[in-house]
Amino acid sequence: MNFLQTVVTIFGVTATISGVCSTVYAQLPQIEQAQTSYPLKQETVSQLEEKLDLSLLANTVTNFLRSESYQTQSEMEISMTAPGLSLKYLVEIETFTQAPDKFRSEITFLPSFESSTPVNYTVVADGSQIWIYRPDLQQYAVTNSADFSEMFLTGFSSLIFLEFSASIRESFPEAEITHENIVDLIEVTLKSNNFQSNDPNLNSGKQTVQDKEYYIYEYTVPEEELLFKAFVDPETAILNQLQFALKDEESNFVFTEQIVQRIANPLITADTFSFSPPQGAIMVESLSIRPF
Repeated sequence: MNFLQTVVTIFGVTATISGVCSTVYAQLPQIEQAQTSYPLKQETVSQLEEKLDLSLLANTVTNFLRSESYQTQSEMEISMTAPGLSLKYLVEIETFTQAPDKFRSEITFLPSFESSTPVNYTVVADGSQIWIYRPDLQQYAVTNSADFSEMFLTGFSSLIFLEFSASIRESFPEAEITHENIVDLIEVTLKSNNFQSNDPNLNSGKQTVQDKEYYIYEYTVPEEELLFKAFVDPETAILNQLQFALKDEESNFVFTEQIVQRIANPLITADTFSFSPPQGAIMVESLSIRPF
């Protein structure tokens, strides 16, 4: 799966979010606004250019995929607006990933209008099965990767790393991932049918977030009403933030992940990607990752 396919696939999960929000909407039809304080406010936006900085993009991709394992700490804001309703969830995430398909994630939904206490989940994948555990309920469930639609809650950066790393390494089976071969791959991608149109769907430009300037790569899929943005530090070519926005009928969804820390080659033990049910935990048929 290439990067653009990955971006589109990610938004298959919005059915899950939409279902959650529809439930809340039915229960709380008079809600006008949820919690609004969050550090990812966008302050100024420049006009995005059509000419891409391919060198910076290649450096960013190379840095992002340099290692085969990472420990990522991030903060995610999930917001949804619809007529008469505005919801916002804040999530703290810590995820260990190991290419091509192993991860361990600690997910914490911060207190919201629905819950006065944090809601925690542990999600573990060993490459064949995925365990979801909710400690406050003492419940866990087991599923497989194909049926796990909430992978985005382990962090978009971790999800993209696992998907993108495998496909990139398959493209260069006999060579290391370097700036030069990433540039070649990007140029081939830009010549594909996804980008051969009168209306360019990949643009770039500068944007300021909390007094810091970033270089943005923006990808749009007009027919899907989908927008993807990657915020890159132009000095270091490090990815700092990802944002996905889309519209589903009358609902608007925005997912913003701020990468707080990303460590290459973290300490990984034999237990990192395995799960043993705690004493007293009960196995259930399914367990959704929700903020309440």
